[in-house]
Amino acid sequence: MSDVLGLIRADGSEETAFAAMKNLIGEQKDSAEPSRLHPLAWSLNAKNEDTRHLLLEKSDGELDLVLWKEATSYDYVRQVDLVNAPLASVLTLSSQARSIAAYEPSAQAQPLHVYTDIKSISLEIPDHPLVIKIRHWHT
Repeated sequence: MSDVLGLIRADGSEETAFAAMKNLIGEQKDSAEPSRLHPLAWSLNAKNEDTRHLLLEKSDGELDLVLWKEATSYDYVRQVDLVNAPLASVLTLSSQARSIAAYEPSAQAQPLHVYTDIKSISLEIPDHPLVIKIRHWHT
């Protein structure tokens, strides 16, 4: 029997949430603190009161902007996943980035999209973490 809230089943096999957490932690792995923090000016053209974000910086200056739509994604009474439509939006930076990569750790460890020499990207903000890796020219 599977524990809906757990990461590992009774037989030792991994729940889907385990892979998502493993991928998200892998994306944030770093060896040191940043020597100097770099600000990031950014905006979304479409967001609502349920849009959340977290900005992280790695020691090499890479910025990880984590976006998600806060929404209930599981009905505990009926024990079914709920489908929440992602929020279509455009992320715009104040200056051009050397590269931007979009990751969805709950789906896969590899990037969904990689862009170079770009200032804005279209994206779909889901009800789980979407990691946007940003490398500016100063890194």
